Amino acid sequence: MYTFAECRNLGDDFHHKVQEIIVSTLENVAKESQLENLPQDVKMLVTDKENVMHALDSNHKHHLGTLNDREQKLLTSVSSWKIAFFKEVHDKITQQNHMRISDIHRYADFLREQLEGFQ
Repeated sequence: MYTFAECRNLGDDFHHKVQEIIVSTLENVAKESQLENLPQDVKMLVTDKENVMHALDSNHKHHLGTLNDREQKLLTSVSSWKIAFFKEVHDKITQQNHMRISDIHRYADFLREQLEGFQ
């Protein structure tokens, strides 16, 4: 199972590999001058390296943000669960202690009555 830090590292590695592929592809297309065979919208995409890289970076930041949000939600949820769990345990132990103290008082009262009966 991956931790969130490992997932972020895998995301970073993926981002860098995709970035290398995009840069290489854009350079190859520019070198080979295959632009005349491409539709106009694709030409704009492959000739505007800055916008492509900006879109890639924005996508990567969005994925990291999503991962960070999920991590934060999980941590908040676990923290809330932990607080509720320990409160429940504390309340149960407190109730048990009160019952034991009541039992001790009843037993002490019983012994007192027994002693008074012998006198």
